[in-house]
Amino acid sequence: MIRRPVITDLTRLRELPLIHLVYRLGYQPDPRDLKRWKSHDSILRTNGQKFFDHQDQAGGYGAIDLVIHARSCSCHDAIRFLTDPTPERAPNVTPRPELVNPRSQADRWPVVRDYLTSIRALPEPLVSRCHQLGLIFADSYRNAVFW
Repeated sequence: MIRRPVITDLTRLRELPLIHLVYRLGYQPDPRDLKRWKSHDSILRTNGQKFFDHQDQAGGYGAIDLVIHARSCSCHDAIRFLTDPTPERAPNVTPRPELVNPRSQADRWPVVRDYLTSIRALPEPLVSRCHQLGLIFADSYRNAVFW
């Protein structure tokens, strides 16, 4: 049987410091602003127990509201998240294959150079110099590869 938290427990949960919670929710601090936090889809600003998400134009007060907002969950799920002593496990993710850099194909370079200078209107001296330095080349599919 699940023990329901009483009002004092909820008040204690709501008053948890947000600064500790934002890390657990996956936010990273903004080095330029100590009250600003970023995640892959959110920019959060905290001020004591208040928070405001600039991406969603929504805010709230306290740890429970923050968990509900960040995880898009119910109040019950937020309370469970806050009272769970075990940290969340990272999802089981299959590793990405290692990136293989394309090889330069000298015979394809004239087509790519013409595209960059005539269609994309990049200055020819710039394109030539970057190619000499190995910063731009053509791959086997006639793609411009910028290094």
